[in-house]
Amino acid sequence: MQKYVILLMCLIFYFPAFGQPGQTLSLTHAHELSRQHSALEKNLGLLAKASFLRQESIDQSRLPSIQWKADARIQSEVVSLPEDIGIPLTIDLPLYNIRTYADVQYLLYDGGMTGALSDQEGLKSAVEHEKVEVELNKLPPQVNQTFMGVLFSRKKSDILAVTLKDLGLRKESMQAGVEHGVILQSEVDKIHVRELELLAEMERTQNESRALLAVLSRLTGEDLSENVQLDLPDLNGFSLGVPIQRPEQGLFEQQQRLIDSREDIIQASKRPKISAFASGGIGYPNPLNFFDNQLSPYAMGGVAFSWNLVDWGKANRDRQIMSIQMQMIENQREAFESGLQAMEGKYQEDIAGLENQIKRDREITELQHQILEQLSSQLEHGVITANEYLIQTNAELQARQQLQLHEIQLIQVKIQYLTQQGALE
Repeated sequence: MQKYVILLMCLIFYFPAFGQPGQTLSLTHAHELSRQHSALEKNLGLLAKASFLRQESIDQSRLPSIQWKADARIQSEVVSLPEDIGIPLTIDLPLYNIRTYADVQYLLYDGGMTGALSDQEGLKSAVEHEKVEVELNKLPPQVNQTFMGVLFSRKKSDILAVTLKDLGLRKESMQAGVEHGVILQSEVDKIHVRELELLAEMERTQNESRALLAVLSRLTGEDLSENVQLDLPDLNGFSLGVPIQRPEQGLFEQQQRLIDSREDIIQASKRPKISAFASGGIGYPNPLNFFDNQLSPYAMGGVAFSWNLVDWGKANRDRQIMSIQMQMIENQREAFESGLQAMEGKYQEDIAGLENQIKRDREITELQHQILEQLSSQLEHGVITANEYLIQTNAELQARQQLQLHEIQLIQVKIQYLTQQGALE
């Protein structure tokens, strides 16, 4: 009866979602889903809308400026002619004046300032876009860690299931020895105790796998079933020395272009400006006719010209600041790429070390398995005790788990390297 209970529990743990429809998720697709599910992804659309509105404001700055104004003033005295000059003229002006008028300004030529500001706005938007891309690029390492954690838990469950199966077969053969009086029942019970311990360990492993799947579901925004198939990228032909393709590089480039765009603004600020103006309304007294002290309409217009001939070295100082900022960004780029290149040596050592360890693990696992096979025959004939057999079972189980751990770690290191370089496909 016990063997059927053990077999049933193994089936429950080993096929936790039997009967559910198949579901597949690749690591690269998980990266895409985590990006789409991130709230930061929405900022890209918001940045585009904000940039569009700012561009409209810049473009509309070229349209005429129309204002309606009004003012009223009172003063203590008005213009009067001295009596001793002998001019028989009387000027009767009120001590207060009121006027309301429309004022129109139209910039005919701004020296290219509007175009320079428009270009700068486009580059500012590109910089903000790249900043969001840099933040989004922090998601793949989180997905990698969770994804590989689920795979490792499943591999561990597979190994435990194999060991449980072997123990079940061994216990069944030992039961025949008990019936013939060759083996004590207590020896069989020891095997059964170890089965229960492995079942408990398998349950913990399954719980860990489910918890990691829940994290992966939150990262990707997908409802992942417990039996979802997780596919790793093809790592055949993997090699180091992959070119860096990170969003930080795009950010550095856009920041330098933004700084460089200030030169156009400097040049535009040094060119002359030409504008047209017009003003018209009603005033009391007439603000254009000195002798008209009635409520009268008036209008005037013209063209204005301005040119800043001397800026006292401001343009040169701005260019020096630009040069300093460009160098600072270039230093950041070099430090960033140098840090990634320095990590390449570590990845090379880690990969070589794990490959050597896996080779030794396979040899150890094979030897442990051969020893376990020999002890299995001895156990069935009552030559050794169950304790001796279980010691070797644990050693063989640990060897297989170590092999599996190092194989997963090797895959993980390679994936981490490709993710770091921005080259995972």
